[in-house]
Amino acid sequence: MNRKQALLCAGALLLTGCEPAKDHYGPDFREAPYIDYLRYSLGEDCQITLDRSRQGPDGEYYSEWTAQYTPEGADAPRELHYTTYDFFTGMVNHPTEQNYNDYQLLHLTVPAAKHAALQDFADRILSKYYFINSFSDVISIPMEQGVNVSCWLYHAPTDAKIPCPAPTARAADPQTGLCVRTAGLQSIAQDESFILCFQTEITSDDADVRHFTEQAEQICADFLRETGAPKNYRFCVTRTREEFGVERTDTLFERTKLEGFGEINAEAQLGGGDSVDLWWNLMNALAEHLNQKYETAPAE
Repeated sequence: MNRKQALLCAGALLLTGCEPAKDHYGPDFREAPYIDYLRYSLGEDCQITLDRSRQGPDGEYYSEWTAQYTPEGADAPRELHYTTYDFFTGMVNHPTEQNYNDYQLLHLTVPAAKHAALQDFADRILSKYYFINSFSDVISIPMEQGVNVSCWLYHAPTDAKIPCPAPTARAADPQTGLCVRTAGLQSIAQDESFILCFQTEITSDDADVRHFTEQAEQICADFLRETGAPKNYRFCVTRTREEFGVERTDTLFERTKLEGFGEINAEAQLGGGDSVDLWWNLMNALAEHLNQKYETAPAE
């Protein structure tokens, strides 16, 4: 979480080596109303531990925590590590302290839900086509030279560049919000806040383009069959090559669906200057749709 605010006393504190003035900075998720959501999302037996509070190089204090929970069907508990910061008035993307704290709360739960869904996707579908090593945020599968297969998940309330106060509050709701302990491919595919992204990038003229295109089409078909009617996804195969000294990228296969838009040609409807712009445009379009769907009249 990158926040550019220097405390007035930062220099003096650094020079004197003073300890943090408070026990913790930012919200304490062991307290209401946050603990209600965490018991719903992580389970009644979840435990939150304050590891330490410290001052960063920019002079701002923050706290580091560990959450322990047991996913449904797991034999042993797992740990989630997260950081919290104090709210300050004037934050552009967070109009209220409650919204900012909900955002921090989701930075605890969303990564765990993403990883569970991607692991499920790898086990149930991708493993039929590729050997997959362990991964953290993104499944990245280097194939033959000049071919890379990758898969990841976007979460509009926490990943989009535009503010999402209402969708953020819904995702952190203690009755209907994001549930981590039961998260998997099916539940995340049915969650309108997530976009499953799968891309095969080909940069070699020697690669078997037809093979990788047909493979991506089959993986997409498997995903649709396994998840029923998923809310948001994009599967694509791109080929980048140099022609007359200019790099050109062509889309050889695309299948995209976005809540509020339906099945679309993402490149034609949301495309930007390059593929990175397109991915951002896709996520921001979803965020705008969710804002319009759930946002009440904005506060003055």
